[in-house]
Amino acid sequence: MNGKITVYLDTDGCEGVSDHVKYLEHVQARITLTASRRGEIQIFLISPMGTRSTLLARRAHDNSREGFNNWAFMTTHSWGETAKGTWILEIENGASSSQLKQWSLVMRGTLTHPQKKNDSTPSYMPIQQPFKCAGITNNGVCIECKPGFYRYGEGCVPNCPDHYYGEMETVLVGNGGNTSSSKSSSSSYNRHGVCKKCNAACKTCKGPYVTDCYQCSNGYEVRDGQCHKKPLMNFLDPDMLSFFVWVIILCTSLILLFGVVFIVLQARDHRILCWKEKRHYDDSKGKYNGITVNLSAGQESSDTEHIEHVLQNRHTTNLHTCNIYHNNYTHQHA
Repeated sequence: MNGKITVYLDTDGCEGVSDHVKYLEHVQARITLTASRRGEIQIFLISPMGTRSTLLARRAHDNSREGFNNWAFMTTHSWGETAKGTWILEIENGASSSQLKQWSLVMRGTLTHPQKKNDSTPSYMPIQQPFKCAGITNNGVCIECKPGFYRYGEGCVPNCPDHYYGEMETVLVGNGGNTSSSKSSSSSYNRHGVCKKCNAACKTCKGPYVTDCYQCSNGYEVRDGQCHKKPLMNFLDPDMLSFFVWVIILCTSLILLFGVVFIVLQARDHRILCWKEKRHYDDSKGKYNGITVNLSAGQESSDTEHIEHVLQNRHTTNLHTCNIYHNNYTHQHA
């Protein structure tokens, strides 16, 4: 099909059986269809009372050709309405081609109206809140959102923002909208929508896992049908970045340590810096402290005679020199 298709489904809410649903809490539309470009598909559901819910909006970055295989699209916009009647499913696919294979409705609700009327007047006036808040605490904090809204922070929003997905949650609402751990006749359990965080890889999603992504967050790209971090410089895995940083720091530290040790050793070998040679100068002509010699008893006399002989020869040589000088001097006078 191209353009828009409208299909109808009549239901009595399983009337006459134990699973009879008269008043709705939420509705799931399970849809199987093919699409040449899934991001062009828009899906709307209209309740028997005329409430129009957007099950799926257009997504510019969803280029998948897989379509939807028994996907469940949930809405709470019909909360409190009757299930019985004719439901209308509208599918718009823009310029792409698609084909609806199968669809069904799964209704959740009760036989009695989920919101009981309380005729008693509270002893205090709660802080006024926007209409979208159904239950509040004494200090005015929203604990329950009206049908069609999701709790986000301390308020309610019609659609969860990027990086969040909507999910139904059961809350215990006490008297005056206060939560309480103690059981009382005025307490009741209600279901309302809450915004929960997507996986870090997902910008938009349907659940908490990376496989639930509709669109990838900034810095991520689709590979093998899932969102993965984009490689740095087209080859470096960002998850390994911290490892490479520590390796670089370690290598740099080792190089610096080697350089410091090398410089210190060179300074010591060349006697510079702290090892610079200190020279002491003495104004005296010289100094002789003598020589200490340890000799045995047998060697002492022999070595002493040798030393005396050397000194005697040295003395004789000196005398001989003087004699030659004296003879020359005498010869000149003759």
